[in-house]
Amino acid sequence: MRRLDYHLAMIGAVALVILTLVLTFPARSALGETIIPKVPVESVVVENNHGGVIVEFEQLRDELREIGAKVYIKGYCASACTLFTTLPNICVHPDTKLGFHAPYFNVDGILRVYNANLTTEFFAKYPPKIQKWLKAHGGLGHDVIWLKGRALTRMFPLCEEAKKH
Repeated sequence: MRRLDYHLAMIGAVALVILTLVLTFPARSALGETIIPKVPVESVVVENNHGGVIVEFEQLRDELREIGAKVYIKGYCASACTLFTTLPNICVHPDTKLGFHAPYFNVDGILRVYNANLTTEFFAKYPPKIQKWLKAHGGLGHDVIWLKGRALTRMFPLCEEAKKH
């Protein structure tokens, strides 16, 4: 009987992990694009996100804009994640830092290929206050530059719960 209880507990634990993964990670279509469920969402927390594929982040950003979600940025938000700075309803925490760099293509996971036209297009996606800051710090290059602290909180409001502490 104990062995059966153990197996049922393990099956339950595995089912819980699978359910958590299904609810945590966005679904993907057969073509691999992210599918965001069209449900009312009041707020979204973006925390310690290293970025990824620009088109996927643009799609998510556009859908968050469409539903009017409040976006809380905590910890670091780098690369394509920084496209969330174009949303009207974002706030940051005191420890937030945004990491900017020129976009690139990975070739075989070893070689990074940069393109000046793509960098110019990507730069143009940012709001003017971010563009001004980037220009003052050398623009989008191969190395990550971090916007944080006072410079960040002058551009974006602190999240309400962060103001209470």
